[in-house]
Amino acid sequence: MIKAAIIGVGQQGKRILQALQMIPNLEIIGVVDKSKAMLKSIDKGIKTYDDINEFYKENSIDLLCIATNGPSHCELVLQASKKKVKFIFLEKPMACSIIECEKIIKVITDNDIRLLVNHLRRLHPIYKWLKEKIISKEMGQIRSLNFLSMGIGLSAKATHWFDLSIFLLEEQNELISVTAQIDEQKMTNPRGAEFIDPGGIVILEFTNHCRSTIEQIEDGFCPLKIEAIFTNGYVEINEKTGIVKIMSNDNGKIKIENSLMSAHVDIIEGTKDMVLNLLSTDDIVSTALSAKKTIEILISAYSSDKTDKKVDINAGLNKNLYLPIT
Repeated sequence: MIKAAIIGVGQQGKRILQALQMIPNLEIIGVVDKSKAMLKSIDKGIKTYDDINEFYKENSIDLLCIATNGPSHCELVLQASKKKVKFIFLEKPMACSIIECEKIIKVITDNDIRLLVNHLRRLHPIYKWLKEKIISKEMGQIRSLNFLSMGIGLSAKATHWFDLSIFLLEEQNELISVTAQIDEQKMTNPRGAEFIDPGGIVILEFTNHCRSTIEQIEDGFCPLKIEAIFTNGYVEINEKTGIVKIMSNDNGKIKIENSLMSAHVDIIEGTKDMVLNLLSTDDIVSTALSAKKTIEILISAYSSDKTDKKVDINAGLNKNLYLPIT
């Protein structure tokens, strides 16, 4: 029996709770949140704590799920390592700086801890299918990925698109540079005014004449739309409608069809699948190393916006630059 706990029971923490309740041979020992109001919303059958130290005094666990705001992530992972936690399920963003990411990677390596960062689209069938199309070159060479997304912001939303770009392209293409224009923040972050997370446009340049463009519109209205443009084909994924459109060009003969697969993303079901991957003996699908890359991209984006220049992702980024993100 796996003994599990959750720290942070806001919207995503509650989704994690529902996901854990779907997993057999797993017992939820308790949930932790500084907000007593949040804890009142938890089922009475689950023990609640408003202090993580008090929780550890009473309990030992196998699995810790961290769904707090970004600035607490590093310290909570370091603390969990001292408490001999074997599995850590960490919500994105992984951390607020590259140096924090490196601390997390060192401690999980030194203590043989399995840690997964919840970039759950890596396990979604439609994105696994798209990755296969890219690798097979069935529609020619991949030339561009385009992401159009609304809401707050480059950390809360766009880090998913950074990660998905890496996941889809990493087999044959290496990330070279980041160019960005970051918007002025238009709204107060619902997670707290201290968290700065505007929208903007970020261009990731890869080898083999390939790029990914992420447009995050903080106060716009649009469905999440993802386009993959090949030399002889086009795929459009709409997560809102679930529709996947496919267009192919075979020697001038154009074929248009809709995939039978749905692009809908069930966050609770996807989270459950990610936890099962973490608890298995399979390779972790979303590692600390891959999640660190999303923070490097975010740091590069802010640097590009400040200098009005393209940033070489491999050219000595400022590891200590701290972004108040969540």
